Amino acid sequence: MFQRRPRNPNLSESENRRLHEIEQQLGMDDPHLERSLRTGRGSRNAIDPVHAGILALIATPLLLVVAYFGGPVVGAVATGVVLVGMLAWLVSHKRSGSAGPSAYR
Repeated sequence: MFQRRPRNPNLSESENRRLHEIEQQLGMDDPHLERSLRTGRGSRNAIDPVHAGILALIATPLLLVVAYFGGPVVGAVATGVVLVGMLAWLVSHKRSGSAGPSAYR
C-alpha cells in the first residue's frame, strides 16, 4: 500500500516493524487512504466550502424577504425549496479533487 521506505535509523527494529504493521492496517481499514496520501487530494465527495458560503450568502436574504412578505407558511415552503435547490447545486458542483478549496486554486 504505502511505498516501502528505508528503515528509520532512529527507530529500533521492532518499532520499524510495528510502524509497517500500522501502515498495513490503515490501508486495510481505508482503501482510499493510499491514493489520498500519494496525491495529496482528499475525498471527491467533499463539498467546496467556498461554494457553500456563496450559496448561503445568496439564499439567506432571499428567504428573509420571502418570509417577510409571504408569511410563515410561504417562508417555510420557500425554505424547503431553497434547501433542495442548494443540495442539488452543491452535489452537481462537488470539489474537483484539488488539495484545497477553490480560493486557493
